Formats: sequence, C-alpha cells, structure tokens
Amino acid sequence: MSADGKWIPGLTPTTSLAEAARRTLQLRLELVTRHLPAAVERWHEDIEHVHQLRVATRRAGAAFDLFRDCLPHKRWKKGRRLLRDLRRAAGEARDWDVFGDMVLSAKPLQQRNAKPALDFLFGYALGQRFAAQTRLSEIGTQQREALDELCLGMVHQVEQPGGGRKHETLGELADRHLSERWAAFEAAASELPSDPAALHQIRILGKRLRYAMEIFADCYQPLFRDQLYPRIAEVQEILGNIQDSAVIVERLQLLGDRVQQHQEEWERLQFGIEKWANWHRKRIPAERERFVAWWQTWQQQLQQTPWPTLRLSGYVAAS
Repeated sequence: MSADGKWIPGLTPTTSLAEAARRTLQLRLELVTRHLPAAVERWHEDIEHVHQLRVATRRAGAAFDLFRDCLPHKRWKKGRRLLRDLRRAAGEARDWDVFGDMVLSAKPLQQRNAKPALDFLFGYALGQRFAAQTRLSEIGTQQREALDELCLGMVHQVEQPGGGRKHETLGELADRHLSERWAAFEAAASELPSDPAALHQIRILGKRLRYAMEIFADCYQPLFRDQLYPRIAEVQEILGNIQDSAVIVERLQLLGDRVQQHQEEWERLQFGIEKWANWHRKRIPAERERFVAWWQTWQQQLQQTPWPTLRLSGYVAAS
C-alpha cells in the first residue's frame, strides 16, 4: 500500500473477487485504525490527524460498498455503520479546522476595520471545534474495540459471491462499477450547472468515481493512474472550493442574523463579516468557470484516451 493508503498492491485483473476484497478491506481498515488514536488523543498537535482519519474512513467505506457481496450482510452493515459514525464525527471536526484556518488567512479580514470580525469568527470556530472534538473522542473511544475486532475478523469473513458470480474476478467488477460511476459522473457534470448545490452533487459523484479508481487502478494501463486519476482529483479541488465558499456564505448569513439582534456588536462586526461573505460570493462563479474549463479539456482528453481502451488483458469484460 502506498504511504497515504491510496493504492492497493498485489492486485491484477484476474485476482479473484474474494482475494481482492480480503486484501483491500484489510488494508483500508488498518489505515483507519492507524489514524484513529492520533485523531482522538493528539488532534491538537496537527490538524492533519483528523483529516487523515476522515479520508481513511471514506476510502474504507468505498471499499465496503464495492465488495458488499463478498461479506455477510450483518458484517457489512456493522462495518458501514461504524465507518459512517467515525466519518461524520471526523468530518465535523475537520470542517471547523478548515473554517478556522480560512478565517485566519482571509485577506478581507486583515483590514483594520475587519479585525473585530476576525477575532469573533475565529473564536466562534474554536468553540465549535472543541465541541466537535468532544463528539469525535467519544465516538472514537467507543468504537475502537469494535474497529479492531472488525479488522481482525475480516480475513475469515470474506467469501466469493455465489450464483453466477462464483468465478468473478476483480477486472470484471472494475468494468461494471467504473462504467456505472463514470456514466453517473459524466451525466451530471455535462449539465455544467451554476447552482452550488448541483455542483456539490457532481463532487460527490466524483469522489465515488475517484475512490473506485484507486482500488481498480491495477486493472488498467498506467495512463489510467498517471493521467486520468489526477484529472479527477483536480476537479475535486475546484468543486471543493465552491462548496467551501457556499458553506461559508450560508454560515456568515446565519451568524449575521443572530448578531444583528445586538446592535452595538453588529456595528463592530458588520464590515468584516459582509466583506468576507462578498469575497466568497464572487469566488463561486470564478471557480465555476474553472470547472467549465476543466470539463472542456477533460472531454478532449477522453477522446484521445477513452478509459475502457486502457483495460489490461486477462479477463472478459462484464456485459
């Protein structure tokens, strides 16, 4: 496995589904168990501890979805629920880490008249962050034993699917799942929406595609990993910027509505809050234009290198 847990070593298109599931799920769960203690106990040392836990739970959850038919239903359900709870708790803490960092680095808040708003917003973010950490620590402590048990038992729980899939390989699964996820992403992205909520849905579909690409990378030629995957990662960043700005605008609106009930406080904070909100309102269409440009070059790239043509030999593609 790569240092960041992105790629799964030892897989080929002809690897049996059970063996691929066993190897992938084991490594993905081990990554969660590796990052959990630091996110719970040493989170104040480096905000990356919580970020790495969040990403690890997302990747593990994606693996559970892809290999669902290789696990007993109760085991699958328990694992998905555990990962969901950890992911949500880590996600809340991470969101406030990001918000706090963005407050401190925001150029509109560096002006003298905006200093009261900067102090207020950072203090608010810090309070929310401490509350989120309490929830993460509680859930992490409660779930640590269950996570260890799930990880240790995974080797004995994975089985090849029955029925007509008893000889199915990783390559066949890759072809089917990537076709579905690629089609869903392309259909949504091709609309080139302007609404941040619709763009966020494209981002979610892109994440599902990206995490599947990481697991299935060795079923395809190197161009799949070296050229197509980085482009999907790039659009995630663009759409993530839009989502961050949309969330901040909404959050500032709610905070502003509350503060306005105290006229003296609002007079101190209004300049900075409105200045930063306007900056993010302008950022959304600018990043959307970046997305449109990305889409145009992405279509050109796919015409030159259609992803199905990059399949490695050794399996029959699923119909």
